[in-house]
Amino acid sequence: MSPGPRWRRVMSRAWRRAAVARRLPHAAWICAALALGNGLIWNLITPAMQGIDEPAHISYVEYMAQHGRPPDITGPPSSGGGTVSALASDWSDVMASLPFADAGPPSWSSAQSQALRQRLRTDNRSERFASGYVAAYPPLYYGLDALVDRAASALPALDRLFFMRLLGAFLFAGTTLMCFCFVRELMPGSPWAWPLAGLAIAFQPVAGSLAGVVTPDNLLFLVSAALFFMLARAFRLGLTLRRGVAIGVVCALGVLTKGTFYGLLPGAAMAVLILLWRSRRVRSRSARGRRLLIAALTAVVAIVPAGIWQLVSTVVLARSGASTTAGVVTSGAVGSARGQISYLWGTFFPRLPGMHQWFVNSLADTAGRITLAPYYPLWDVYIQGFIGRFGWFAFGFPAWVNWLGLGVLIVITAGAILTVARARLGPRWAELFTYATMLVGTVVLVAVVGYRFRLSTGSGFEETRYLFGLLALWGALVVCGVRAFGRYRNVAAGVVVGLLVCDSIGAQLISIAHWYAFPL
Repeated sequence: MSPGPRWRRVMSRAWRRAAVARRLPHAAWICAALALGNGLIWNLITPAMQGIDEPAHISYVEYMAQHGRPPDITGPPSSGGGTVSALASDWSDVMASLPFADAGPPSWSSAQSQALRQRLRTDNRSERFASGYVAAYPPLYYGLDALVDRAASALPALDRLFFMRLLGAFLFAGTTLMCFCFVRELMPGSPWAWPLAGLAIAFQPVAGSLAGVVTPDNLLFLVSAALFFMLARAFRLGLTLRRGVAIGVVCALGVLTKGTFYGLLPGAAMAVLILLWRSRRVRSRSARGRRLLIAALTAVVAIVPAGIWQLVSTVVLARSGASTTAGVVTSGAVGSARGQISYLWGTFFPRLPGMHQWFVNSLADTAGRITLAPYYPLWDVYIQGFIGRFGWFAFGFPAWVNWLGLGVLIVITAGAILTVARARLGPRWAELFTYATMLVGTVVLVAVVGYRFRLSTGSGFEETRYLFGLLALWGALVVCGVRAFGRYRNVAAGVVVGLLVCDSIGAQLISIAHWYAFPL
């Protein structure tokens, strides 16, 4: 029996779409494979429960796997330490038995490890869960990882965790591929730039470490990079109905992944309006109708899924509260405009006279006396954190590495500014302004939520990963910085890639030393 014409059309369309993937350069797949390998290495070297908030994320996944729905939103705001008191029984055993590395190097016991594995072979899963504040997160990532958990349900907890984490490595590979394609659309005539951008992502050590643990950030990074790619393609080739719907779908997936994605939406909306405005020169009635159709479909596809999820969450599932904006519940804390401005200013610049000191650390001397010392988020969190801080943001590189990394970042940024200043952007200024809006939107969103979080809890919120939805811009920044070296750009590119590889390998070595070195 021969297949019908409809089946042949479906197969032909699928073959054409596969051909699009086959047209990608081999370098794209090499970069993705390197990112996948990095994620796998971090999976193997990171002990169970050592990823930031990983116990709570695992609990959410387990609940989804067993009940087919997100957990109820319960509990006050938290920094993550109090979210694991009632995990499923096997994960409680893991948490109680494995040494925890939050404060310092853990001590390992082979007898303790054997006792844990024996309990995991005999205990049944409990129905007790406590996802803490992450229960307010949207369910998309957890639903995907719950499928992995169900597929590996016959395995003990630690073996299931390996496969649950493996999803993050594949998502990181997809993020690297999207960043490669983003720079390919930005600079279609510069093939040398595409793999450089991909390698800049694949060897980013903090993003790689997150790819080795259970966290929705991995899916957020992928959909954010995909949005940058879709917008760059629309700016280069024009906004068609298919591209508009694709942008809407990516926006919907981002909103259903994590609230940090909201910071990118103003820039995405601006890009769609700019692209529609550019097509105004076609004055036929059919062209105007098509522009309205594209705008309407893009908005509907982006907004409706998020609205449906909120309706289902509050009405059907009767979940108390709403999904969080950037990863935390803020208990309705509002503050003041003056306080918000001083918080945002203090994040990136030295505090001015009259401003509140938001960023202080409590330090204890040898006599046990507590003193308060200010810290500077731009340096202590975002620069050092980007170069490499790991675990629960508890350890990282020595000071000289951070200063060296700062010098490299300054050179790359200065080169990128010089490249943009030399370029004849013309109509591409609108595209550049769009990406700048997405950058500012993310920074402002994190600052608003961080300010409210401090008012609610009195504890810090700032973490480097909250800005990693902008990884595509990091790849573009590296490319533009190297391009400023002119005829020596190949040498500069080799030096940058070498430094990135050293940063990534060094991050893995210091993590191994922190988690597995035995005291002498």
